[in-house]
Amino acid sequence: YARNALFSGLFPGEIAARFPDWWGERDDEALNAHEKELLTAHLEELQVQAPVRYQKITTTSDADDLERHLPAAIAGEGVHAFVFNFVDMLTHGRSESMILFEVARDEIALRALTRQWFERSALYTLLKEASRRNISVVVTSDHGALHCNTPATVFAKRDATANLRYKFGEDIRAERSEQALLYANPDDLRLPHRGPGNNTLMAAGDTFFVYPTKLREYQSRYRGSFLHGGVSPEECILPVALLTPKR
Repeated sequence: YARNALFSGLFPGEIAARFPDWWGERDDEALNAHEKELLTAHLEELQVQAPVRYQKITTTSDADDLERHLPAAIAGEGVHAFVFNFVDMLTHGRSESMILFEVARDEIALRALTRQWFERSALYTLLKEASRRNISVVVTSDHGALHCNTPATVFAKRDATANLRYKFGEDIRAERSEQALLYANPDDLRLPHRGPGNNTLMAAGDTFFVYPTKLREYQSRYRGSFLHGGVSPEECILPVALLTPKR
């Protein structure tokens, strides 16, 4: 939701209402399929006449291809949008890989690993080339992540989503109300309506959601994970920087 909101200048509920063909009751991953179109529509609404180029860098192959064609990638007039997924993939992959977990045990180690990647990344090469060409760059992120160590037991039906810091569903609640915020009306959060399962449960503090039937499994697997989707400054406050070339 957050990245689509950044590209469109709209709240998620407004996106769903304005572009129903793009945003139906679909898989969450498919919600990012129209980011270029959302940015184009946003610029048109702002009466900015500029072509839009969009590129998503998810794999090593994507990064290598960007570096090989870097001059062409940022050539010409218009707005060039690049989405780099490395940090998101790192935080998600850390929960699944013991090697990544050992390398990035805490916030300090995770930041150090991210910096090592950045200094050798296509993103850094792109920024240096933009500076050389006197191009200004806006850098932002659609969310942060929180180091989560406290399990919070939740009760939900089968329709509930599987996320560890937030859940959508028809009948969901936390065992301890102070560990989560429950919203019965998606309009309160400016979110789309998702059919009957319109309740939204968002984790507070450093909690992550576990089911009573899989309590020990989830505790051992996800304790210490970096997660997002809950209510904390790290997750909700988005950094924005305008980079201008040094003269």
